[in-house]
Amino acid sequence: GARVAAGRVRRVLQEGPRDGAYDVAVADPPYALGDGEITSVLEELRDRDWMQPGALVVVERASRGEDLAWPEGYTPDRVRRYGEAALWYGHAANRPGPR
Repeated sequence: GARVAAGRVRRVLQEGPRDGAYDVAVADPPYALGDGEITSVLEELRDRDWMQPGALVVVERASRGEDLAWPEGYTPDRVRRYGEAALWYGHAANRPGPR
């Protein structure tokens, strides 16, 4: 079974997880979105307890862009580049992030 939280990112994140924390999060923001916005989304996932400890988090960015800077509360894993796209893999910390 899977649960999907769909909608505008800010609205969904502010509502918080309705049925408990998730094991996987995939973020595919527009390539033009600034790094600060990506960091803010990852921090909100962390701070609003969206992710199970150790959950997989995948962020798609342009392969020619800067490296993804994971905020505190995430452990970077790997990056895979496919043409113009790069998928950044990380894991949620085993303990809640800062409040």
